[in-house]
Amino acid sequence: MTMPASRVERVGVFCGARPGARPQHLRLATEFGEALAQRGTGLVYGAGGVGIMGAVADAVLDAGAPVTGVIPRQLYEREQPDESRTEVIVVETMHERKALMYRLAVGFAVLPGGLGTLDELLEVATWNQLGIHHKPLVLVNQGGFFDPLLTLLDNMVSDGFISQEERFVIQVASGVEEALDCLVSPAPRPERSTIPPAASRTPAAPTAAT
Repeated sequence: MTMPASRVERVGVFCGARPGARPQHLRLATEFGEALAQRGTGLVYGAGGVGIMGAVADAVLDAGAPVTGVIPRQLYEREQPDESRTEVIVVETMHERKALMYRLAVGFAVLPGGLGTLDELLEVATWNQLGIHHKPLVLVNQGGFFDPLLTLLDNMVSDGFISQEERFVIQVASGVEEALDCLVSPAPRPERSTIPPAASRTPAAPTAAT
């Protein structure tokens, strides 16, 4: 297996290979991908070219940032990776897929998805809990999609199965920029000139004649 040559930092995104029942999920995916690229950060994801996964990857690529997809051989046909614009790494098992994504990413964002998305979310959280890695993890809870999950996590705290500190390994953001602030540095801002406008500059005093 060859590793990516690019040195650009990448954020791992866990999300659905289906588009979901509401258009807002695809809009969120596109918004997240665009904002991620604007911060000069690439994407590592499950390589799917469909659903939420495909929308995130397309937005990152269209904005000019690199994308690395990791996919098990058995899902290659089903999830239709786009190898024309994306670096695709084919592995043998789901375990290899997740382990490589965890290694390549500097942090993880979770968008709407199904069972696979929950599996990846909870495994990354568990790895943080056990000290296997220490990488930021954030739910993008725009529109309240993850509210039932957050209630469950809070119940785990109140019933003594996880500590308050362990609960907050899973950060929560209500929007894209807030989520990215948890994962990468702020977007670069254009530099302002330190020279004041001509109208506001004080003319230099005339030189005395000799």
